[in-house]
Amino acid sequence: MKAAVIDEHGGLDAIRVRDIPEPKPRKGEILLGGNAEDFRRLLAAISANRLEPVIDSVHPLENVREVTARMEQGRQFSKIVLTMPA
Repeated sequence: MKAAVIDEHGGLDAIRVRDIPEPKPRKGEILLGGNAEDFRRLLAAISANRLEPVIDSVHPLENVREVTARMEQGRQFSKIVLTMPA
């Protein structure tokens, strides 16, 4: 299937469309679909309204195991940020 993928930091120009394996939602997750026009509208709304992701928590990179366990248990609300050492 085709998907919009972000592999690097950046704005809307960091989004790439490519083939990916069919996603399989995990427990507590849902899969949403749409067409190209829906996606264009979504990107326009994000850009026009300067929407920002909701950050659940911020952790140092060395806590990656604990953070991964938190995600696998579905304990996060939204995005989890890992910070890199200076």
